[in-house]
Amino acid sequence: MPEEQPASTQLAASEEQASGRKGLLWRLQALVFEPRKAFEEIARNPAWLAALLVGSALSIASVTYMLQAIGVEQIVEMSMEQSGQDLSSLTDEQYEMSLTVTKFILYIGSVFGTAIFAALLAGVFLICFMLVGGDPSYRRFFSVVVHTLLVYILITGILNALVITLKDPDQISNIQDPVGANLGFLFEKADNPVLHDIASSLDAPYLYFLFLTGMGLSFAARQRSTGSGLTVVFGLYALWVAGSAVITFVFS
Repeated sequence: MPEEQPASTQLAASEEQASGRKGLLWRLQALVFEPRKAFEEIARNPAWLAALLVGSALSIASVTYMLQAIGVEQIVEMSMEQSGQDLSSLTDEQYEMSLTVTKFILYIGSVFGTAIFAALLAGVFLICFMLVGGDPSYRRFFSVVVHTLLVYILITGILNALVITLKDPDQISNIQDPVGANLGFLFEKADNPVLHDIASSLDAPYLYFLFLTGMGLSFAARQRSTGSGLTVVFGLYALWVAGSAVITFVFS
């Protein structure tokens, strides 16, 4: 007869099995309130499909609400104004085409944007961690980014919906970022485009997303501390912001 395992061993095995069954709702609340436990679970069981599907669904819902509350016409007008284009220069056919294309791009971005963005970020982070050290894994990195993106999509979706609901559409100056939870307001884009871009990059929800991602990558790479992940993520973001600032300076 097989030897019966001690109670402590059976309990540990049952806890390990239970931990493998933790679903998306547990992961989502843990990412907000207990991120270390969430990332330990994600590193142990890097499932990502449910988080990706929910993130895409939330993006679609956010775009649908924005189109209903503001209207695609207002969105096109704001976009053209921000890019310095003259709406009156469009013919009726061009205007109608722009409305159709705008809706198409918004929905396509909602459906595929999360997956593409997460795949690219995970690949870049994997390359960086191959230089930093640890035990990087593309699957674990991809799962971390998908989950942190879900938190970001949820937070920004709620904030954007509140702003769009409470504000008059004419008072929304930037349709791409209705909340404007950054320091871009300190500088006028027309007068100081470089400083405006740098200040706008200090966006509270996005910095929170970067912080969570950096912490999660450290766990996914089996690092002892979160310092390496945070250094990689914020270092890459600083380079991105600096590069964007240089481009803005050259072409402004």
